[in-house]
This record gives sequence, C-alpha cells and structure tokens, in this order.
Amino acid sequence: MDDDNSKSLDRNEFKKAVRDFKIEIPDDYIDTIFNAFDLNRDGTIDYDEFLRIIRGDLTPPRAALVKRAF
Repeated sequence: MDDDNSKSLDRNEFKKAVRDFKIEIPDDYIDTIFNAFDLNRDGTIDYDEFLRIIRGDLTPPRAALVKRAF
C-alpha cells in the first residue's frame, strides 16, 4: 500500500488500498476513516497509528499483563 516507501500512507494511498482490497464504501466514508486513523493529524497514517486504531486502547486486563511482563 505504501507506494512511495515513506513508511506511512497518505490519503491517496489509503484510498487506493481500499479500492485494491475491493472494499466498497463511498469516498466520503474513506475520508472519515482516514481521519480516524490519522491520530496526530499530519495527513498520513503510520504503522503505529494503524495498529493503535485496529487494536484499540489497552483494557485493564491487558494493561496488567503488560505491567507484569515488564
């Protein structure tokens, strides 16, 4: 998806990826989703932003497990 090897997705790369994966949603919804993923509002989605949205915030049990691990 990262056509320019920038280690992030800009809005056009994200839209292209949605189309390539045959996810049929209107462009204005794609923009809304992109904005939700772009947590720091820099106009791109980096790997950490992507994972944070996909995984969600740490739940208390997950946070306790992380604390025990470290």
